[in-house]
Amino acid sequence: MAAPPGQCSGRWTGTGWCQGLALKTRSNDDAARLSGWLGADWGDWQLQQTRLSLPVALVADHIPQGSADGRVDATLMQITLGDGKIKQLQGTLQYGGGTVSWGAMAPQRSRCCRAV
Repeated sequence: MAAPPGQCSGRWTGTGWCQGLALKTRSNDDAARLSGWLGADWGDWQLQQTRLSLPVALVADHIPQGSADGRVDATLMQITLGDGKIKQLQGTLQYGGGTVSWGAMAPQRSRCCRAV
């Protein structure tokens, strides 16, 4: 049987009236990590004290005409989801240790004017 792609752990917690799950996961090589707390309060989902750290190359592979290396670290103090939308988001995003480049884009013809 093949080894799983990483490790994941969770712990059920309660803070007042709001029950939730403390989550922690990482890749086998420890290149990507995610931890935080997930809970629901009166129909709205909350993700609190969440930390994400991963190599930018994992995301850059999905961006056409671009490349990047380095690391991105995100800290979300709170994100509240409800009614199919983000209701509140607080956090920081940091990038370091690499370079980002964008490929040349094909020139676009202006649509506002025509040659006479």
